[in-house]
Amino acid sequence: MIWENKKYLKFFLTILTITSLIIIFSQNYAYDTQNKICNYDLELICENILDSIISNTKIFDYEKTNYETFDLNKNNYRVLDLGCLASDIKIKIDDENYKEISEIEIGDKILSYDLYNDVYEYTKVISKKTYLSKDIYSINDGILKVTDDHPILVKDENEKFVWCSINPFKSKEFYSYRNVEKLRIGQRLFLSTNELVEINKIEYLPYKQIAIGLEVENNNHNFIANDFVVSNAYYTFKGYVEGVQSLDIANYVLLSGDKIEAFGDLAYETVRDLLSIPSQYNFKITISYGDYYQPVPETDFDLSNFNYYAIEKQNILVLPKGKTDLSNLEFGYLYIEVFF
Repeated sequence: MIWENKKYLKFFLTILTITSLIIIFSQNYAYDTQNKICNYDLELICENILDSIISNTKIFDYEKTNYETFDLNKNNYRVLDLGCLASDIKIKIDDENYKEISEIEIGDKILSYDLYNDVYEYTKVISKKTYLSKDIYSINDGILKVTDDHPILVKDENEKFVWCSINPFKSKEFYSYRNVEKLRIGQRLFLSTNELVEINKIEYLPYKQIAIGLEVENNNHNFIANDFVVSNAYYTFKGYVEGVQSLDIANYVLLSGDKIEAFGDLAYETVRDLLSIPSQYNFKITISYGDYYQPVPETDFDLSNFNYYAIEKQNILVLPKGKTDLSNLEFGYLYIEVFF
């Protein structure tokens, strides 16, 4: 009888332990799931806030064909989505050898193609940009993976070379020195082996991935990626900014001091309505450049009151309020914080 009672007791304790573990696992899973969903929402809100501020305070584009000139009548764009290649693309460094673009370093020598003299030449990498892209496309099931604005060398039906991209309008931003046409099914890509590959499939890859772009030194302004001839991009603004000889423009957006300060003067709830920020989220937007510093709202949050938190930071160049001379550009940043 005692043994039977012990047996039942042991069985009961086993069931109780299993039930407790299931409850704990379910709670942890629910917490982790909620955590992931909430963090994703906060990150998305941060990105949307940043994009909205930039789109409403931008003032100008810069002219790539003349680094000394800005056109104040054009809109600037967020210079984060640059023309690039997927990180596993192989770059031709000599007649027989390749190196993944992720392993290429500034100063490395790689091959480029002289279209006019039909010769391959060495050139030096002078700039490299790495970022997370949401606009990668696969051509012919991955023989080449590029952002939508990256020009690729094509031979048309008249056997003439043409630079083409998936989004030629966007290509004008970093490839204004090229006349870029629309890349289409049926066109023939030019290989460094002097062969042609017909495009039979262009597929959008619906996920973010690392993309890398190179700028080269010589006047060919191209290099060899997976044996295809692709364009390089201009990433460096070489005008005068507060005594800086060379400015890496790819890390900055260009904003109006008048507009950004007018935004900084808005009330907290006005900003919420303007940017369509859901009422359940708290936020703080800090604008800083030169002597100007403005958090919205001006008071600090007690972070211990929030379970979830996301931030976005963007470097900016600002033409200060009331200024028109571009030599007055000042460095700064936008800092977005969202809490829940």
